[in-house]
Amino acid sequence: MLSTYRRGFTLVELLVVIAIIGVLVALLLPAVQAAREAARRSQCTNNLKQIALAMHNYHDTYKGLPSGYLAGFGANAWESGNQSSWSWGSFVLPFIEQAPMHDQLTPGRFRLSDAITAGSPVDRVALLQTPLGTFRCPSDTGPEVNNRGNQLRNMSDGNVPAALSNYIGNNASNRWHGGGRLISPAAGGSSQ
Repeated sequence: MLSTYRRGFTLVELLVVIAIIGVLVALLLPAVQAAREAARRSQCTNNLKQIALAMHNYHDTYKGLPSGYLAGFGANAWESGNQSSWSWGSFVLPFIEQAPMHDQLTPGRFRLSDAITAGSPVDRVALLQTPLGTFRCPSDTGPEVNNRGNQLRNMSDGNVPAALSNYIGNNASNRWHGGGRLISPAAGGSSQ
């Protein structure tokens, strides 16, 4: 009688193949994660380039860089209550392809404290909570909106969350009159 030979893997061969595949996956997974992080870092660098280009375009348009913050507005810009407090990020919005948002926010036309007051005639809370990819690094896994309880505390009761940014700019000093730009209607809305 002839013996029958069955083709196939033995249990030992199957376990060896599974172990080899497991080792290959363990070796490749960190390389894939490193490549993803490199792509995220590249996107962060690109965001900074976009912001720098927006600053240059702002300069070409207005013959000066945007102020760190807008200190005041109106005929009596230095008087108490006229602190505007809009930052450079709001002024470069048209130059990072966010012109519709800039047109809705209208920074510098009224105080930021009025814009973050829900129900005010110039309520812009929803817009200020809109995260913008250009201002965020993809490696940041934190929340897109500041919900810590002390948001915008210098201008409100601290209950107004705002969209976060990973990139900062110099806002001169902690005093509202410490170097920001003034907008005067007498100068046709231009800075002084």
